[in-house]
Parts: sequence; structure tokens; C-alpha cells
Amino acid sequence: MPSRVFIDTNIVLEYKPLEEWDWSKLNLTAPEIHVTAPVIRELDKHKYHRVKGKQDRAKKFLALLDDIPKDGTGLPRKGFRLFIYLSEMPQHLAAGYGGLSLETQDEEFIGACLYAVKYSNRPDPDYVLSEDRLVRLRAEHTPGSTLIGLEPPKEYRFNPKAPEASDHKAIALEIWRLIKEAARDDSTTGG
Repeated sequence: MPSRVFIDTNIVLEYKPLEEWDWSKLNLTAPEIHVTAPVIRELDKHKYHRVKGKQDRAKKFLALLDDIPKDGTGLPRKGFRLFIYLSEMPQHLAAGYGGLSLETQDEEFIGACLYAVKYSNRPDPDYVLSEDRLVRLRAEHTPGSTLIGLEPPKEYRFNPKAPEASDHKAIALEIWRLIKEAARDDSTTGG
């Protein structure tokens, strides 16, 4: 049975399309890629992101989800099959996982992954693929979890040399650049 991999939103937004990945770099062969409801919600929000590239990637990936057959067989893609997992962990069950709160997007994502694993009888390990170290650690170390965190290969990042900065850091850097530019303009015009 192929390995089941739950992908985080950052894999869709910050990395090359999954069809371009060599899954053997993660020691996986033709995995089942599962997209959870929290990831779909987050991608829906990114359809209107201020960065056009993220908008486009979110829209394109969401459109792909519409093609997934409803019979549970998944959508065959180059090197993997794509599935949607829409069930989410109910709040009353989350407490049994070391106080998982489900109050953040990351915890909703981890909760959905844990809930999927809880009700499947698969002998193979299940993985969480995320650029976010805390998500990977939380997935692995939540009491009762059998999930294994996977870090995506850097060479699949759209800009592999880019610092792993949050949007807030990127905004702050852009503001700083604009302030410096305005100061330079003021000094040359005498204003």
C-alpha cells in the first residue's frame, strides 16, 4: 500500500508543483497525497493574497481538487495520487491528544491528520509534509500520534536560496527598503 502524505499549505504555495517532485528523495514511492479541510480553507484565503504568484498557485491547486473523483480512488497525477480528506477532528476528541487546542490553523491541520489516521487501519506509516518545523514536531510528538514529519527538499522551493521568512518578515523588509529609498530621495532633493 502506498504511503499516505498529508501536505501543509506551504507545500502548495512555496514549492514547485508536486508533479515535478522526485518522491524517492523522501524515500517514498508513488505516495497518496492527502489534502485536508484546513489546508483547503487556507488556500481559499490565499486566492486573494497580495502576492500574485501565491494567488495563482492557490487557485490552480484548488481547481485541481475539483477533478478528484468522488469514488475514493483519488486523482492520478505524475508520481502520486491526490486525495481530499474533509473530516476534521471534533473539539471533544482533541483534548485526548495532549491538549491539542484546534485554535490555530496549524493545530487544525494536525488535528485533521490525526483524525484521519485514527480511523484507518493502514499498516504503513503516515507522513506530514511541511516546511514548518513546529508543525512537523507537533505532528510527531503529540501524545497518541503515529505521524512522521517530513521536511520538503529545498531544491523544490520556488526560490531555494530565499530565507525561510514569514510574510511579516517579508513585509518588514519591504517597508525598510522603501524607507531607505525615501530617505535617499529626500537627501538628493534637499527635502
